[in-house]
Amino acid sequence: FIGIYYVRNFLIAIYILSIGVEGIEITCVVAKSESNTTCEVEKLTITSTGDRTITRNSSQPMFDDMKVTIFRVLNQTVNYFPLNLTAIFPHLKTVEIKNSKLRSILTEDLTQFGSKLDSLSLDYNTIPSLVNGIFKNNTNLVTLNLENNSIKSVKNGTFAPMTKLKNLNFRSNPCYSDLSSTLNDTQSLTKQIYAKCDGSSITRSTVLTGLFAVWILSVVKKLVN
Repeated sequence: FIGIYYVRNFLIAIYILSIGVEGIEITCVVAKSESNTTCEVEKLTITSTGDRTITRNSSQPMFDDMKVTIFRVLNQTVNYFPLNLTAIFPHLKTVEIKNSKLRSILTEDLTQFGSKLDSLSLDYNTIPSLVNGIFKNNTNLVTLNLENNSIKSVKNGTFAPMTKLKNLNFRSNPCYSDLSSTLNDTQSLTKQIYAKCDGSSITRSTVLTGLFAVWILSVVKKLVN
């Protein structure tokens, strides 16, 4: 326990806690205010899909009592999404993994939260695509931030399960780089994203282009003969 501080009339308590990640120990600074308790990870490295399950450190049995609601990772090397978060933080509602070289996000990564998650921020990473059904269990998500990733493909209907989504940031992605892509009307924004990023549309376009090229070639052959 580090201390208790008052910031703008809010009570903030700071703790330093340890968590084990498959034998890799990380330091978690927990700041407690009147409305939320935030766990900000000081150091976390996940470079393998087989080594990303967070386990409780037996010497730190106090997570349930602290009721951590926000899990935050900033400027780390987290190539793959950490698993087992809700087992360590059962009251989790917000997850932020920012500027941490996150390479992918799969359905199983978000299934662990079920419908409890209301905010997910994964901006400034290298996520290449959003797989079909990735948000199928996250029906209560209100805020989703995917700004500045490497997303080139989003299947039509990907955002549909999030019926409460109000804040969607999709700026600066290869398939949709519009800097104004934070429209208040999320339905309009998601339609624009589908139109530009739906992989099936790209496939149809490619097929039509190929058929046209074959037709041109056949016409040229007939003229030559």
